[in-house]
Amino acid sequence: MPLEFLEAAKLNLPDSLLSGVALSLDETEQNIRKAFKAAVPAIIAGILHKTGRSGEQSGVMDMLRNVNTSSALDGLQELLDAKRSYAYPAAAVPAYGIHSMIPDWQKTIFGAKLINIINAISIFSDIKSSSANTVLNIATPVTLAPIAKYVSENNLTLTDLHAMLTGERTSIIRAIPSGFNLTGSLGIDKPEDIGTKKVVNIPEPLEHQHNKPGLVIGKWVWPLVLLATFGGLIWFFSRKDEPVAATSGQINDTATQISPRPADTSMVTPVAGTMDSLTGNFIYDAGTEIQMKLPDSTVLAVGDNSTEAKLFRMLRDTSFIIDTVDKTKNWITFDRVYFESDESMLKSESHNQIKNIAAILKNFPSSSIKIGGYTDNTGDTVQNNELSDARAKIVMQQIINMGLNPNKISEAVGYGPDHPVCPANDTEECKAKNRRVDLKLASK
Repeated sequence: MPLEFLEAAKLNLPDSLLSGVALSLDETEQNIRKAFKAAVPAIIAGILHKTGRSGEQSGVMDMLRNVNTSSALDGLQELLDAKRSYAYPAAAVPAYGIHSMIPDWQKTIFGAKLINIINAISIFSDIKSSSANTVLNIATPVTLAPIAKYVSENNLTLTDLHAMLTGERTSIIRAIPSGFNLTGSLGIDKPEDIGTKKVVNIPEPLEHQHNKPGLVIGKWVWPLVLLATFGGLIWFFSRKDEPVAATSGQINDTATQISPRPADTSMVTPVAGTMDSLTGNFIYDAGTEIQMKLPDSTVLAVGDNSTEAKLFRMLRDTSFIIDTVDKTKNWITFDRVYFESDESMLKSESHNQIKNIAAILKNFPSSSIKIGGYTDNTGDTVQNNELSDARAKIVMQQIINMGLNPNKISEAVGYGPDHPVCPANDTEECKAKNRRVDLKLASK
């Protein structure tokens, strides 16, 4: 039956709508198609996962009844026109019609992992996080409507629904596009764990500096096509995207080795750079590009002053001793990790550096890091603490999503405006430097 649900969703995502989404969001149509190919099976997999976990099943049937009695498919254009973000902060979103329902439906399916799903879609399809959020907002009613209709017409119970989805687990897994890390976003090791009780134990912070309250995260008549062709389904949801050219980091063993330089053991000191007046981000000068060869022969093309190069030097330098007394030591700023303004959603251009950091840490089995999030001194301190904490945890989760053992990240904590690298906090450039995420080498 999930095959028919997927095909039904496809029929409600015609080329004209996909083109309109791409144009409205200023994204390429190819990337928008990739985003929907990830979002639709993610929602079905999310329902399977939710219904299979004791203690987390509440709300699923109420959600589907709500979907079935709403005009779930009538407001797709309004969703596109609105371009709203429901992830942070929810209080800023006007509540009316379908707009007020979708955040609750998404929260029922994904819970606190919703932000992980949005970031994973953004990274996989190379679109902005805000665009990924809009795609997920449109995909949610498109995917849920046929499921809700089928459940209602066949008087299915929660147990019936879970059994049906479990029986089609293989089909659901096959529909998840290659390269889309849904499992990491759901907190599980492998696709076969979807709908089971197995989880990845992400360590809880050990030294929180603030006691922070939890972040607030966010009759139709429509013919359901149950006899869709299997070939059309495979074409839309399961076919692999065209291969892309290899990046400059994928080169042979003749790569230039990183120059032997002492590891930086001082407090975080931003490298040279300039502020981007359009985005408000500080753009770091990562230095001359070098070819950095890891112990497993992976070669990374990075700047000589980049986060990756600094971390690698710390780990490779046998004479470098971690200072466990002075907590201001061993910190490095992520110089290519950026977020949507005032939100905890990563921008797609952050993907490469997060992937590189995961690759480096995998090559040093005894290594571990701590992650810290920071803001400037503008606005409410409590909200800044919450936002910086959410951003630190998102970076942690995305590194784990790249296959890193969760135990290699000791904690992820937000410090708000504390510990500025530009203490004056009196210019836009200075404030931009202070809005950052850092990593600290905790062990090697």
